[in-house]
Amino acid sequence: MNIKDRLAKLLATENITVRHSASASTASFDVKDRVLTLPVWKNLTKDGKVSDDKATDIYDLLVGHEVGHALYTPHMGWGSAIKDGLNKNILNIVEDPRIEKLVKRKYPGLRKAFLSGYGSLMELGFFGDLSSWENMTVLDRLNMHFKAGAAMQVPFDDAEMWMVEGVEACETWDQVVEITKKIQMAYSELLEKSQQAMDSVTFGSSEFGDSAESNEFGEADDDMPGERADELEVDSSE
Repeated sequence: MNIKDRLAKLLATENITVRHSASASTASFDVKDRVLTLPVWKNLTKDGKVSDDKATDIYDLLVGHEVGHALYTPHMGWGSAIKDGLNKNILNIVEDPRIEKLVKRKYPGLRKAFLSGYGSLMELGFFGDLSSWENMTVLDRLNMHFKAGAAMQVPFDDAEMWMVEGVEACETWDQVVEITKKIQMAYSELLEKSQQAMDSVTFGSSEFGDSAESNEFGEADDDMPGERADELEVDSSE
C-alpha cells in the first residue's frame, strides 16, 4: 500500500478499498461496497503539461473529492432519491458542491489542492471546451460554476440565481434532495438536451445506470472529451 492509498483511508476514517485502474477516465467511489477507484493517467508531468506540484494537487483533488462522497453521501439516501424519480445528473451536480464544502471544512489543507487541481484540469481540457458559455445549458453552467469557482465568472441571469444560491446553501442531504426536486421541476425540458453535455463535464458524477441500487460516483468513460487514460498519468507512489 502506498502513501496516497493510506492517506485516502485515513481521510475517509474507515478501511475503504483503494484500487488503481488504467481504464478509468476519472476517480470514482462506490458508496455501497466502499471502493475508491483512481485513474492511471500517463505522461501528466512529461513534456511540461503540468508541474510535479500540480500533478500532486490533481491527485489530491481526486482523492479528496471521492473521500467527500465516502464521508457524506448516504448510500440509502441516494438509492431512494433515484428510485423516487430524481435525475441522477442533477442530483450529483447539487451534491458535489456540498460534499466538497464539507470535506474542505473537515480537512482545510485540501483547499489548495482543490483550487490548483481544478485549474490544472481545465487547462488540460478535462472538462471540454469552456471558451463559450453560450453553448452550455443552465445546468451545465451551474455544474461548472461550482467546479471552477467565482474566478471563472460563469454567467447567470436573475431568473437563474435561485439555483446557484440554493445549491450553495446545502449543508444536509435532505437539502440536496429538496433543491434537486426544484431544479428538476423547473428545467425538466432541458434534461434530454443536456444529458450528454453533463456527462462530459461533471467531475465525480454518478455512474449509476438505471437501477436505484447503483452506487458508484464517476464519469462515463465513453463520453469523456480529449485524451484520458492512455496519455495521462498521476504518479500515486509518492
